Amino acid sequence: MPRPIGRAFLTALAVTTFVLLNGGKALANHVQCGDVITQDTTLDADLIDCPGDGLVIGADNVTLDLNGHTIDGDGIGSVSACDTGIANGEASRFLDCPPKTEGHDGVTIKDGVVRNFVLGVSLEAAGQGAVRGMTILGAAAGISLEDGSAENLVTQNKLISSGISLREAGPDNRIQGNSVSGSGSGIYVSGFADGNRIEGNSISNNQAGIFLTDSFGDTVIKDNSVMDNEVGIWLLESQHTRIEGNRVLRSSGENDAAFSALGDGIHLDDRQNEIVGNVTSRNRDDGIEVALSPENTLARNTANRNGDLGIEAIPGVVDGRGNRAKHNGNPLQCLNVSCKDTGRKK
Repeated sequence: MPRPIGRAFLTALAVTTFVLLNGGKALANHVQCGDVITQDTTLDADLIDCPGDGLVIGADNVTLDLNGHTIDGDGIGSVSACDTGIANGEASRFLDCPPKTEGHDGVTIKDGVVRNFVLGVSLEAAGQGAVRGMTILGAAAGISLEDGSAENLVTQNKLISSGISLREAGPDNRIQGNSVSGSGSGIYVSGFADGNRIEGNSISNNQAGIFLTDSFGDTVIKDNSVMDNEVGIWLLESQHTRIEGNRVLRSSGENDAAFSALGDGIHLDDRQNEIVGNVTSRNRDDGIEVALSPENTLARNTANRNGDLGIEAIPGVVDGRGNRAKHNGNPLQCLNVSCKDTGRKK
């Protein structure tokens, strides 16, 4: 299971045009920590040592362009205090920060650094926006989409010692082309939203590369590079997910009775999922393991040079054919599914 994540680092930021929530205007062209942005704003300096929130979005259809600058927290925030680098709505699942505010739609946050906060960028009940080109360091959740946030694009961001989380988010969010490393869960999904896509991301050196738990909504996990995590892609009590075209390599966790997924490339602990066309190689335990339910489909996967089986499935799993496995530690290569290169089904 994910471990607690550290939250710290340094650096900061400031802005050109803005209006405070109470109607007051900025002196000159700068903002201060905690200011509320209600019109398009481009930063012209850093904000350093913000004691609470860095900046707060206060209107629909605005662009906050960090313009290469940094928003820096003071490093002493906690989950019981407002401590978000950029808040488009307050993330109430993490923070006790009354009054609770919902997010705004059509907001773009881009091109800068956020570090040393509990949360990096929070979208709560915010739709049709974008977070792009951000670098986020040392946050418990680097980018958080919650409370029905829908149709957002999270793309080309770099997260270090931080992850991306979708908790009870809305449908049709795209998590695309991001780099995520050094977190408990690189990308975490829970809830019932339909049509979220996790696509083309580079995810490495996390406890779980991609972790879905209590997720039931047609999520697509496609064409990601998932390397050097303790477990690559793990579905726990999650259904209706398609895992397609991913490269999952070198999962290093030591499998034990409490956490049987550790060391697996792809591990399923539920039903009605599809695993299609993935490459899972050099993982410490199995390339792919399907546990608990046979109501999962395996097709056209390649699982070579894993420590135990290439593919381990329980009896009755749906064999979509075209799976391949060789040079795995267990001479059976595959269990309860046909694999080319071995000619065996055991």
